[in-house]
Amino acid sequence: MTDSSHAGPDPVNELVVLVRSRLGLIALDAADPDQAHETLTTVAAQLGIPLFFWTRTKGLRRKNVGTAIYGTNDSLAALAHIEVARIPAIYEFEGLGADLRPDPRPTLEGRDRWSQRP
Repeated sequence: MTDSSHAGPDPVNELVVLVRSRLGLIALDAADPDQAHETLTTVAAQLGIPLFFWTRTKGLRRKNVGTAIYGTNDSLAALAHIEVARIPAIYEFEGLGADLRPDPRPTLEGRDRWSQRP
């Protein structure tokens, strides 16, 4: 018999709680991007909402849809699309941190966008 009182936190449950609390932005810094993606896939499935995935080379695309949304290779363009589309979903940005560190403009614009979400 295992003692579950010493088990580590359940990342799926923690993310479900955070998403349900309607936080506009959740930063996830993961050592294993593949595991993080699988966790977000599970969270989206449990919540019944779509999962979108962004990379600098492929742009923003919905999980299980082959083509990316045109013109979303740039992180600011992808964030602008999310703002206009207003689709309740989980949006996973792999490598976005590199865009936010050197120039504060994306951080400030992103904060403005996410603070206006209902």
